[in-house]
Amino acid sequence: MKTHFQIPVGAKFGWLRVTGKPMLTKVGRTHPRLRYKYPCVCERCDGISFVLFDHLVYGKVFSCGCWGGGRKGGEVRFTGVSEARSSGSLEVISWQEMRKRCLTKSHPKFRLYGARGITICDEWLGMDGFIQFRNDMGPRPPGTTLGRIDNGGPYCKSNCRWETPVQQANNTRWNRVVNISGVVDTVAGHARRLGVKYEPLRKRIDRRMSMARMIELGLVK
Repeated sequence: MKTHFQIPVGAKFGWLRVTGKPMLTKVGRTHPRLRYKYPCVCERCDGISFVLFDHLVYGKVFSCGCWGGGRKGGEVRFTGVSEARSSGSLEVISWQEMRKRCLTKSHPKFRLYGARGITICDEWLGMDGFIQFRNDMGPRPPGTTLGRIDNGGPYCKSNCRWETPVQQANNTRWNRVVNISGVVDTVAGHARRLGVKYEPLRKRIDRRMSMARMIELGLVK
C-alpha cells in the first residue's frame, strides 16, 4: 500500500475537527477496498463521525450530517466558490491551487509544499475559507500569483502577498541572499539594482570582493 499522508490532529474542515489518527476501513460493496477514515468531532453539534481522507481535503464533507445544505450526507460546497468560478475569478484559482499543493499528495508540487510541512491557516480551510482568503488578500492583480514572504512559513494573511514573476523568482528557498553595502537582496536583485550582469557579480561575491573594490575595477558605477 502506498505511503499515506496523514492529516494532523486538530486540522479543521468546515465544522469537522480531526481528533485522532486514521484507521483503515473497507469501503465499497461490489469491489471493497481499504481506505483511510479519520475520527472527527462536529463543532456544530458535538457529533462524532469517521470521514474519508479525500472527502475532507477535497471539501466534500463539512459536518457529521447535522447540516446537509441540501446535499446528501452533509456534503456542502465552499461558500462563494461556484460564483467565483463562473465569473472567472483569479483569486479562486490561487486558493484552489494552494490547497492542492499542501493537501493533495498526488499533486506534482506536493513534495515542495505539503511534504515539507507547509500548512494553511484554519481561516482559509473551512467552509467559508475562500471568502476569508479573498477578504484577506484582496483582488489579485493581473500578472501576479500567490506567494509567501517567508518560504518556510504557512499560507496565512500575515505571510502571503500577490507577487510578480520577478518577486517569485527572487523569493525561492534556493536563492542566495547577500548583503552589499547594507542592502540585503538576492544576487540577481543586486545585479538589476546596480545595472550590472549577474554572472560577473556572482563571481566577485564568491571571491568576497568588497563593493569599493568592484567600483575601483569599474564593475559597478
